[in-house]
Amino acid sequence: MNRCRSVLRRRRTAQLYTPPHQEPHDSAENTAVLGEDRLQVRRALQALPARSREVLVLRYYLDLPFDEIAQILGISPSTARATASRGLTALTQKLEEVR
Repeated sequence: MNRCRSVLRRRRTAQLYTPPHQEPHDSAENTAVLGEDRLQVRRALQALPARSREVLVLRYYLDLPFDEIAQILGISPSTARATASRGLTALTQKLEEVR
């Protein structure tokens, strides 16, 4: 009786087991293209004025809300939003020039 219970318990455990999620492996070509895209974004970001660059990095790389960005930089939240908007427009134009 105990042996039967052990077998059933093992089967149940095996059925419920979910293997850990593994990230798909990117090809070398895909990795190279991604690296080049990131390099272009970094170069375009460096060409922006310091204030725009600071706001964009805090917003999109560190995912901070505009209120917190404003507090960090000592500006108003509306100025942070406007600076981010103008910075994104300039960044988009610079990236379109490269492509």
